[in-house]
Amino acid sequence: MKRFFTVVIAFLSFFASAVSAEPLSNEEEITNYHAVIEPQRDGSVIVSEFITVNCLYKNIKRGIFRDLPEKDGVTYKVLSVRRDGRPEPFFTEKKGRNKRVNTGTDAFLPQRGLYTYEIRYKANDVIRGFDDFDEVYWNVTGNGWDFPISNASAEIRLPLNVKVLQKAAYVGFAGSKEEGKLSGGYFSAGRPLRAHEGLTVAAGFEKGFVTDPIQGSRPFETPFPPVWGAVGLVLIYASVAWFLFGRDPASLTVMPQFTAPEGMTAAQSGYVYFRGNNEETCFAAALIEGAQKGLLKITEETSAFLVERLRHGENGEEKFLEKNVKFPLRLYETYDSSLVVKVADFERFLKEKTADYFDKNTGFVVFGVFLILMLTVALLYLADVAFSQELLAGAIFLFSGASGVFGALRPVRARKKRYLQRAISLLLSIPLLMMPVLFLRPLLNSPQAVSAFFFSVGSLVLLPLYAYLMHRPSVKGKRLEEYLDGLKMFMTAVHQDFPKEATFEKMDKLLPYAVLFGIEKEWIEKTQQMMSGAQYQPTWYVSSRPFSSSDIYLVRGFVSSTLTPPASSGRFSGSGGGGFSGGGFGGGGGGGR
Repeated sequence: MKRFFTVVIAFLSFFASAVSAEPLSNEEEITNYHAVIEPQRDGSVIVSEFITVNCLYKNIKRGIFRDLPEKDGVTYKVLSVRRDGRPEPFFTEKKGRNKRVNTGTDAFLPQRGLYTYEIRYKANDVIRGFDDFDEVYWNVTGNGWDFPISNASAEIRLPLNVKVLQKAAYVGFAGSKEEGKLSGGYFSAGRPLRAHEGLTVAAGFEKGFVTDPIQGSRPFETPFPPVWGAVGLVLIYASVAWFLFGRDPASLTVMPQFTAPEGMTAAQSGYVYFRGNNEETCFAAALIEGAQKGLLKITEETSAFLVERLRHGENGEEKFLEKNVKFPLRLYETYDSSLVVKVADFERFLKEKTADYFDKNTGFVVFGVFLILMLTVALLYLADVAFSQELLAGAIFLFSGASGVFGALRPVRARKKRYLQRAISLLLSIPLLMMPVLFLRPLLNSPQAVSAFFFSVGSLVLLPLYAYLMHRPSVKGKRLEEYLDGLKMFMTAVHQDFPKEATFEKMDKLLPYAVLFGIEKEWIEKTQQMMSGAQYQPTWYVSSRPFSSSDIYLVRGFVSSTLTPPASSGRFSGSGGGGFSGGGFGGGGGGGR
C-alpha cells in the first residue's frame, strides 16, 4: 500500500507539471528525484528510484542511463524499469566499475517534455552491523549526474516493529558534511543540487531484524586508504633508488685553490660543477677562454658583440666551436633561435666529454613519473572516475603546471639563481595547477577521487627535489666539484693575498672561471691591482673605449639574452553524524542517452 501511494504521489507531480505546453526549464534537468529504500533481512536493500527529467533532445533523446557502482563486493539485480507508469525496455552493460542501466531503445522519445522513470533494483550486502545497531548508509542520487536536481528526497522503509535509533542526511559534492533535512521518515536535500552534487542518507536501527549484517568497518569508510598505499609505493621506490644510485660520494675538506683544473676547459668544468645545467654560462666561458687562447677575437659594436675566429682549433672543444658555431658570430641583446640550436649542440658535446664525472639518473626520474601516472590511473579507477574529455583537459593543465613548477623550484647549482624568472614561472604555473579543478571538479565525486587528484599534484610538485637528489657525481666528479669550490673560495676571498708565485698572466687565465661563478667584475678589479695602476687592455678584446670589468659582464649578459625567449602575452557511523555526501553504498550517477 505504501508503495502504491508513493507511485501516486510521483505521478501527480508529473501530471501537474506536464499540463503546461512548455517545459518548466530551458535546460535539461532532473526536476524530482525520490528513492524508496527497503532494507531486507538478508542484508540487502530493494531500491525504487523515481526520476523525473526534462527532455529537450540535447542529452536526453532516447532515455536516461543510471550507473550503479559495483564496489566493495556489492552486486545489483535490476528488477524493473518503467516510464510514466508503463514498462520500459532497458539493457545493462559494464562501464568501468559500474553497472549501467540504459533505458529505452534506439528510437527517440515521443516529444520534448517531462518523463518520470522508475528504476527498481536490489543491492546485496549493504547493511552494516555495529555493536549496538545495524545501519543502512545509502548514497541516494550518486554524485555522477551531469544534470542539476531541483528536488531530491528519500525514505528508508523498515517494518513498523523495528525502531530507528538515529538518522542523518548529507548533501553537496563528494565529501561534503552539509546536512540535509529530516522530516519524520523522510530525508530531503532541502535545496536544489547542482550537477555532481548528491544526497546521502543513513539510518541506524535496532539489531535483530537483519540476520547477517556485514561488519561496520568497510574499505570505503576510510576515504583515503588507497592513496596511502600509493604514497607508500612512491616513497619506497624513491628511497631505494636514491640509496642505491643517488647518494653522493663522501666529501673531503675544501681547500683554497689558485689554478684552473688540469685537463679540463672552463666550460667542461662548469658543466660538471652545475651538474648538467647552466649551459649558456658554460658557452660564455668557452668564448672568453677561446679568446684568451687566441682562437677568437671579441669586438664591441654599437648594439652587439662580434666574435671572430682567428685560427683553426687545436683541441676538441676548439675544433667543435670552429665546426659548429660558424664564425663570425654576432651577439645581440635579443633572442636568436639559431644560436639556441648551436648551444644545444655544445651542451651535447659537453655531456659527452664529462660523461664519467656525474650521472643525472634521468631514467629513475622518468620511471618515477611513470609510476605516479600509473598509480593515479589506478586511484581514479578505484574511485570510479571514467575517462572523458574533461579528464584529459584537466590532465593536460595539471602536467603543464607541474612542468612550470618543476622548472621554477628545481634546485640547481647555478652561478645565477634567476630568482625573478623563477618567481614569474611559479606565478604563471600556479593558475595552470588550479585549472584542472575546473575540469575535474565534476569528476571528483568521491573522497577517493579527490585524494587521487592531490596525490598526483603533490607528487609532481615534489619531482624537482627528487630529480636534484638523484643527480650523482662520480668520485672523480666529486673531487672536481670540491676543487672548483676551493678555487671559488680563493677568488671570492675579500682580503685574500695572492700566492707568491702568482702573476697577472696566471690570474688572468682564471677569468673564464670568474664568468662561471658570476664574479667577473670583482675578479677583474682584483687582478688589476697587480698591475700597479696600469690600464689593462687585452689583445683579444677590441673596443673604442678602455677595457673595464663591465665588458665581460656584458658579453655574458648578451649570451644569456640571445638564448632567452621573449615572454609571451577510522570506523564511523553515517547515521551517527560521521558520514559525508557521497559516502556509504549506492551512489554512481547517470545521464541522458
